[in-house]
Amino acid sequence: QAVRSGPSFATGPQILGTIPQNALAKRALAPAAPVRSALPKGTPKQQYDYAHTLIVKDQNFEEAARVLNAFIQAYPKNPLAANAHYWLGRTYFVRQNFKQAAFTFAEGFQKYPGSDKAPANLLNLGMSLAQMKQTKEACTAFTRLLKNFPKATSAVKRRVKRERKRLRCR
Repeated sequence: QAVRSGPSFATGPQILGTIPQNALAKRALAPAAPVRSALPKGTPKQQYDYAHTLIVKDQNFEEAARVLNAFIQAYPKNPLAANAHYWLGRTYFVRQNFKQAAFTFAEGFQKYPGSDKAPANLLNLGMSLAQMKQTKEACTAFTRLLKNFPKATSAVKRRVKRERKRLRCR
């Protein structure tokens, strides 16, 4: 049985894909105790910067995912948590774990709908769903992005336009 997942919008909930129930259970059962050990010593900003460096400089996506997960669990209300969710999703996307990427981008959008990363989370959610052959749901994510974020960056808008054309979205 699948659990429906996706951001809710002012016009009402929209289903943007499905995530198997056991995937949610596995995530919920992750051990909480050793989380802080994944984080280096320092301020939350220094810890976030460390994870970001693992991604952009070292391209060590597995270790970055471990650190970002720890960061999100340790500092869910930190202003950098929305960015951490986005980058965590990217670590899954580049490793072609599109189901986990979609889950992470959707979760990041749901938890931080007003963040600067909200449009990028929706864009990447759509791209992840497209990789999973969930074209209709991907197109819905792209449409909602354009509708809810008319002031999204031009780079995000260009990418949405390319993806919508590639997927033949209406």
